[in-house]
Amino acid sequence: TQMGSFIPPQLWRTENAPMAAMLRDPDSMHDAFLMTSYTHAAAPELGISVLTDGLRIGPAQLTQMLLTLADMAQGRMVVHVGGGEVKQTGPFGYKRSRGIKSLEDFARIFDAFLTSDGPFDYEGNHWTMKQAFLGSARPHRPRIHAMGSGPMLLDVATSYCDGLSSAAPCAWGTPEEAAEIIAAVRKDLERKGRDPEAFTF
Repeated sequence: TQMGSFIPPQLWRTENAPMAAMLRDPDSMHDAFLMTSYTHAAAPELGISVLTDGLRIGPAQLTQMLLTLADMAQGRMVVHVGGGEVKQTGPFGYKRSRGIKSLEDFARIFDAFLTSDGPFDYEGNHWTMKQAFLGSARPHRPRIHAMGSGPMLLDVATSYCDGLSSAAPCAWGTPEEAAEIIAAVRKDLERKGRDPEAFTF
């Protein structure tokens, strides 16, 4: 869910980006969740994959949105949730420093919504829930991937998420570095009593 582009407006010219002939600027983005629904209606066989962060949408609303999309896709859905990028947070009043802890809150609250038989309470890093419940009709559970890198994010991923999404060369500079980190993640999953084979990259 991009709030703006990473492309400097001065470079948004047809000689650098042919799409500039069609789009006035690179920062006028549509809402990713609304567009995902529209796209799924046009091509339902593809499944759904969407990226967001744990900062800009509250965990209850985000869970409800993801359950809706997962039902539309008959369970063929992955959501990649990061700690928030400065360009998505800083200009719009979100505190980037809360990113990883908000991601942890989201992952734990999401699991509570999906596994609790009734209303639950939650006291977390930044969120408190009191008798929260989104109902028990939840036939499809979307997969939650932590998105990014760094030791704090990897700890949240191996503790609470279904997988990890990262990028090369942004986070992992070489295939060897990626292999080393993936091996370390698998060991951490084992140490935490989780099945490394059920965790996807």
